[in-house]
Amino acid sequence: MSTDARDTLVIVRRELGDLTGDAALIIVAVGSAVGLPLYLGYLAAAQRLAPGHMPAWALEATLLQVFVASTTALQGLAIEREQGTLAPLIVTPVSDLALFLGKALPSVLLSVGQGAIALGLFLVTLAARDPALLARLDPAAILAVSASALSAAMMCAGIGISLASRMRSSRAIALSLTLSSLAVVALETTLGLWNMFAPTGRALGPDLAITQPALGLATLAVSAALYRRARIVKGLWR
Repeated sequence: MSTDARDTLVIVRRELGDLTGDAALIIVAVGSAVGLPLYLGYLAAAQRLAPGHMPAWALEATLLQVFVASTTALQGLAIEREQGTLAPLIVTPVSDLALFLGKALPSVLLSVGQGAIALGLFLVTLAARDPALLARLDPAAILAVSASALSAAMMCAGIGISLASRMRSSRAIALSLTLSSLAVVALETTLGLWNMFAPTGRALGPDLAITQPALGLATLAVSAALYRRARIVKGLWR
């Protein structure tokens, strides 16, 4: 294992440990990931919505979890600035890439995991209420929901960390992280709905299932390339 990979894993474990050690965050995450998709699945089945509309509800349930998870995970960047726990980490002899990935991967993993749980619970609720309705769902639309969630998770992490590295105020960081994640989720929601209901979007469905995650990965790669620890150090001691 390379030094960068080893350093990245150490930082990822540290970040995940901080998140899982906060009982309030766990309660909020579990409540959101379980409660909302169960409610939406029950409501959609009870109202007997058209099968073509079900993926839109699944998209809402999934992307909301990406927003909650990414915002929660990235808020640690603001807390580190406020509590002064960031300085000891950035002066360690780890590369900028390892430091960036160590911060980004927990957000991506939690967002994708929470989104997958929400999507699974939504579909299970539909199956429990009306198995025939679930059988009529378009698999391509569900694939589009998964692609949107993966893309949003990577874009939220990349853009959020890039913004946080350029700000000194912990309040400004917290606000920028929330707004940037909200903007990404709104963009992915718009693209997802266009993919599901617009004729051109439906025709491009298989291509979007590939290009959307690729867009998220490209955003993450560009953010990693632009990430400079020296800028953060300058902001901390200025």
